[in-house]
Amino acid sequence: MHLLPKPAEEEFALGYLGRLAHLNSANSAKALVRDLAQTFGVNARSANHLAIVAKAAGLSGTELLRAHTLTPAIVCGEDVVKGKLGKCCGYHRPNDNQNPMRLMRGSAYFCEACVAEQRQRHGFAYWHRVHQLPGIYWCPWHKNPLFYCDGRYITDKLPSWELPAKA
Repeated sequence: MHLLPKPAEEEFALGYLGRLAHLNSANSAKALVRDLAQTFGVNARSANHLAIVAKAAGLSGTELLRAHTLTPAIVCGEDVVKGKLGKCCGYHRPNDNQNPMRLMRGSAYFCEACVAEQRQRHGFAYWHRVHQLPGIYWCPWHKNPLFYCDGRYITDKLPSWELPAKA
């Protein structure tokens, strides 16, 4: 039996996977994906990780892509650059080779004020997808500079673990 809460609003899918791994005491996010695939009766080697995470979240793959990955901004940005404004709708093209379950830059970013609000509202802090967009170094809501950590650890840590303890 797995603990499978819904992702928080705008929670980045990769961070959500890490949060699920933590909640379920999995050794790693990769181990959790294998375990979830087995639970759902899916071959983990041939299945798309996004589909497994979407199923865990109780969402369709399209819903997860649109609300919890960077794909809409990337696809929209590419379409705007190519002059295809009417095509900009946040879908994932089948021939698109980009992995929606990855960071676009090497670090994972978070806002200290967002972490405090999320902890107060939800009891935990999560990786916000807007903070992970390339070129975003300030929180659009709090106008604070973003903190960052090595992006390799986004599935192992919550943003609040990266903040120094308050005296």
